[in-house]
Amino acid sequence: MQDLLRTEGPEKMPPGEAAYYIDLKKNGQLEAPEVPARSIAWLALYAPRRWSGRYMNYDDPPISEPALSLFGNELGGN
Repeated sequence: MQDLLRTEGPEKMPPGEAAYYIDLKKNGQLEAPEVPARSIAWLALYAPRRWSGRYMNYDDPPISEPALSLFGNELGGN
């Protein structure tokens, strides 16, 4: 996913957003994949229809807070 963001992001995202993600990688600040995955799982299961087609960040509080509440911090499979 990060490779895709760095190669296609500048064409498909607002310039500031693309630069933000490129800088995260450059500075070694990427989060563990489980963090955005929690939000993606919540979105797949519970996102309001009115959000369809919108560009949103996985860490926006309307997404990240209910996702954390539902799934918690324990994301590893056992």
